[in-house]
Amino acid sequence: MKFLFLGIFCLAAFSVSALEITPEFVIVTERNAIAPEKKSVEILNDYLERIFGKKLRVIPEHQHDGTIPAVYVGNTAFAIRNGAAGLASEEHFIKTAGNSLILTGGRPRGVIFEIG
Repeated sequence: MKFLFLGIFCLAAFSVSALEITPEFVIVTERNAIAPEKKSVEILNDYLERIFGKKLRVIPEHQHDGTIPAVYVGNTAFAIRNGAAGLASEEHFIKTAGNSLILTGGRPRGVIFEIG
């Protein structure tokens, strides 16, 4: 499962020029992220550190002004606005939106199954 996600993430990364990891690049989470979403962020950041040699800053969505590219993880408002509303409990959702990437899934475990 981890290798499947890594492959999907790499394919998505090549399709989004924003994923040229820079110091200002961030992972954005929902303010009230649940435990599986928080764990997903930890796993994703570990993968990114292995691939790019650095961890990304993690910030809640209300602190992100949208001017810099981001990976939105979990049930964020940005994900919902871009088609991730009403996902089944273990359904996955991966989408590029502008220069950002959305990784989410239905609650409670969709995103952890996607990333973990």
